[in-house]
Parts: sequence; structure tokens; C-alpha cells
Amino acid sequence: MRDVMEREIRAQAEYVASCLPVMRESLLGLDLQAERVVMAGCGDSYYSAVAAAGIFRMLGVPYAAVTAQEVAQFLPLQPRDLVVHASVSGSTKRTVEAAEGARVAGVATLAITCNAESTLARACERTLVLPYEPISRATPHTLDYTLTLLAQALVAERLAGRTLEALDRLPDALEASIDEAFRVLPAAVEGLAPASRTFFLGAGADVGTASYGAAKLHEAGGRIAFAGESENFWHGMNFMLQPSDLVMVFENRLESARTEELLVAGLAQLARTVVYVGGERVAAPHRVAVPHVGEELLPFVMAIAPQVACLLLARREAELGASASSRGDERQLVVQRAWFGR
Repeated sequence: MRDVMEREIRAQAEYVASCLPVMRESLLGLDLQAERVVMAGCGDSYYSAVAAAGIFRMLGVPYAAVTAQEVAQFLPLQPRDLVVHASVSGSTKRTVEAAEGARVAGVATLAITCNAESTLARACERTLVLPYEPISRATPHTLDYTLTLLAQALVAERLAGRTLEALDRLPDALEASIDEAFRVLPAAVEGLAPASRTFFLGAGADVGTASYGAAKLHEAGGRIAFAGESENFWHGMNFMLQPSDLVMVFENRLESARTEELLVAGLAQLARTVVYVGGERVAAPHRVAVPHVGEELLPFVMAIAPQVACLLLARREAELGASASSRGDERQLVVQRAWFGR
């Protein structure tokens, strides 16, 4: 599993380079209009939707990132909405239900999926096919997340009527970010106890990135991990920290450096390891530098550090003989299949 996951991480730049022009061309052939985009999904498809919010905001496209359940059961849809439903497999039960409900309500729908013949594709009026074959669906998803996020960014580009030229530089930014994460993070995870927990903290769109990071560790054997908003963390979540824990903070681009300095300095007194993903304006025990890129590329490069951290932590636990994987517990798998309706 760990070797496959590293291969997926390192393949992201190559796959983005090959898929980007194909998806861009496909979207040009679709009649897409909307007064508001509602981006819906479950798990990573939802987290990537939250992470993409800054791109839509930058382009001036009204936008809401919501869970598929929110669309299916609670969200009042508006006549001129475009509801975009993302699922790599195209079979996610709640996402299909949300698409069917939106279409019955007379709202425009678009599927993002690898499977053009899937239940989700049939439930939507239009489909943007992710033009690749997933390397694996049995490891914590990395490549799938990045290409779903790319599709969401291209939907923003298409509706804004403005080409995001920065996306053409994304493969180079991903390669630089991957190299940097593999350079910095081995020392950060060295010495962590198997019982340590991990906290991911972000602001704005990076709340989605933080949630994605925690999800990777949940998928890697059920490791204990939490996600939160940086500002709200010190309103009570901070009391959960233990001296053996790891905290990863994503640079808060909407606040002052002083706020982040206080956060990181305090975390360094409470947790064993603090990793800061961002620029040089804040001193941190471990820094994963991100390339100097615009809003369009930040959600992509921010996601690399949690991917690599997940891989390294999984390797470390295996080396220590401490990976009591909850994924290997048949009860967990039976219950999960029932939830998914399989």
C-alpha cells in the first residue's frame, strides 16, 4: 500500500499535465450557465470543493461548497443554480441521490467522474469525465483528490469566461511541493509515538485542506486525527492537545502574520511537533515552504504536505510494528459497506 501511495503522490504532476488540456477542451463543449455554482460531494470530493472556494471567489463566481447530503435533504436550490456533483467512481450513494433530486427540481446538473457510464453520470444532464484510470482506490486518495480539484477549478474558469493561465504551471508547482515535503517531513515525524494524534489547522479554503489531511490519516488504518479552523482552535480545541502530538498549520492568507505567530508559538509549547506549511513570515520548528503561486494553485500545493505526512506516518508505524489497522477489522468493513449501500 505504501509504495503505491508514494507512486500516486509523485505521479500527480504528470497526470495533471496530461489531463488539463483534455478537461479544458471538454468543458468548452458543454453548455454551462449559472448564477450560482453549488459544488457537492462526499469525503474528498467535498473537501476539495471547500478548498476550491478561493478560486471561485477570485473569479467572481457565486459559489457554495456543500455536502451531498445537504443538497439532497436541506439546501433550497435556486432556479439558476448549477449543481456540480463529484465522485471519482460515480457510484457514491448520497451524491447520486443529490443529483437525482436536483434534476427533478429542474436545476442544471453536472457530474465530475471517471466513469461516463456511471449512475452519477446518468443522473446528471452533463458530465465532465476525468480522463484517467486511478492507480489505486485502496490507498488514501491523493491523485484522485488533485484531479477532482483540477476539474472544479476548470469549472470556475469556464463559467467566468477567463482562462486561468496559472493552471498550466501547476505541474511544476506540484513537483516542487512534493520534493519540499519529502525533504522536510521525515525529520518532523521522526520519534513520534504510535499513540500520538495529528491536528490539521487552516483558515478559509484551507479548512477543506485540513479536513482532507485528517481524512488521509483516518483512511491509513484509522489513525487519530482532527481538523479545525485556526482561529477557532484556541476557543477550546486546544485543550485536546497532548505533549506527544503533531500539529500541521496551513498558512492563513487572510490574517496578519502576528496572529499566526501567536498560534504557532503557542502550539510549540503544547505539542511535540509543529509543522507550518507556508512562507517565511512565521517562525516554526518545521516549515514546508510552498512555491510562490497565486490563489489558483494554492489549494493544490497545500494538499501535498498532508499527503506526504500520511505516507511517512504509515511507514513509521509499520517499522515500529504498531499499525493496528482498523481497516483490517472485518466489522469496520461490513458496517462501512452497509452505509454505502453495497
